[in-house]
Amino acid sequence: MKEYISMWQNFANFQDTASVRDYWMAYLVNFVIGLVIGTVAGLIPALSFVASLYSLATLIPGLAISVRRLNDAGYTWKSLLWVLCPLVGWIIVLVRLCKKSAY
Repeated sequence: MKEYISMWQNFANFQDTASVRDYWMAYLVNFVIGLVIGTVAGLIPALSFVASLYSLATLIPGLAISVRRLNDAGYTWKSLLWVLCPLVGWIIVLVRLCKKSAY
């Protein structure tokens, strides 16, 4: 949970680094919270805006921690642009996010 809180505290920090554990634990907690919110929004359609708001709120912190993770692996933020390439791009970025620290 501390990694998830750290993600929110460093939401505008695109310069530092994030370890593999920091990135994936924050991603896991974010995924579980999003899953719970999405499930509740699916059961109660009037709350569907909450799921949209949560997704929008986590956009910038998610990008920031991804850039910090890529910085730690020795890549620049431009490596994140590979996700725009269908299928292959996601695999390239996933491999880079899983690499050990370059430092």
